[in-house]
Amino acid sequence: MRNSIALLFLSGALLLASCDLFGSENGEPLVFQNVEDAEPLKVQNAQTAVFKGEATWTTFWEEHVTQINADGEQIAPPEVNFAENMLIAVFWGDNGYAGCSFFAEAIKGVSAQSDALIVEIGKLPDLGPCRMSVMPLHVIKVDRTEAAVVFKGRVPH
Repeated sequence: MRNSIALLFLSGALLLASCDLFGSENGEPLVFQNVEDAEPLKVQNAQTAVFKGEATWTTFWEEHVTQINADGEQIAPPEVNFAENMLIAVFWGDNGYAGCSFFAEAIKGVSAQSDALIVEIGKLPDLGPCRMSVMPLHVIKVDRTEAAVVFKGRVPH
């Protein structure tokens, strides 16, 4: 009887240890926040991006925004505290998408696995009836991590 209990206890401990080592298949879901103020970005090439610093975010913004403010200056990028947060972005480019909306909530979830953040991209939603030419995008803010970011699902290319 004692051996059975010890074996049961050992089996349970090994099972828990393997869960910690390998993580669940889907990982731990993370909370993210849409950055709708990123809508002025007009990125012509389909791509994904991760911004972990002010310099790369500002440079990317300056390369892809043409809107100007009342003073005739390029509008500033949304502020991000990169010490605490990072941005994850998906751009569908100028691939014939049309509609009224540039901002397209297609990132369905972000999960943390032992060695990476997994970003699940779903179907591009309806962009509205206008049928004007657009370059849809979805930019989110998450807690900063040094883990790799892996995009899965309907990744634009």
